[in-house]
Amino acid sequence: FFSTRVFTTKHIASIMAQPAKDEIAQAKKLSQQQAQQQQNMNQKVKQAQQQQEKQEQMKEQRRVILKAILSPEAQQRLNNLKMVKEDKAIQVENMLIQQSQNGMISGKVSENHVKMILEQLSDKAAKKKNKVNTKDIDDEDDDDEYYDDENDENLLVEMGIDAMANDPDLNDEYLE
Repeated sequence: FFSTRVFTTKHIASIMAQPAKDEIAQAKKLSQQQAQQQQNMNQKVKQAQQQQEKQEQMKEQRRVILKAILSPEAQQRLNNLKMVKEDKAIQVENMLIQQSQNGMISGKVSENHVKMILEQLSDKAAKKKNKVNTKDIDDEDDDDEYYDDENDENLLVEMGIDAMANDPDLNDEYLE
């Protein structure tokens, strides 16, 4: 019943070598994946560095242009504004740079010119703020919500208003 099998050292070595080959293949695959991930990470870091350098160059160009076109007083006014409202100061700087590039500025920009641009920006902001968008208003829907005859009393109660207290005709009916 018992069969005896004789294993040779060659046979044992081949059986033991198979898991080792699988482990080696997995290790190589993992090593390749890690190398690829490292390469991707290095590319991302390099791109981020390039983008940061580009931004620094743009900031430096802005600084050089503004230094060339602004009087010391105008520069001081922009610096003060930048401390309080950085976004507005950047808008003014952008307008000044655009005017300079379009040849609309000759000589140094005065503090009064900066004030004038600030006033223009304030006027534009005020006009935008005062505009009312009437496209979204639908009178019929709004009226239905508050003036449905069948549900007026329920709606008023939900709003915390006693219908009888606010309607003199209803008060007179119930008092008689």
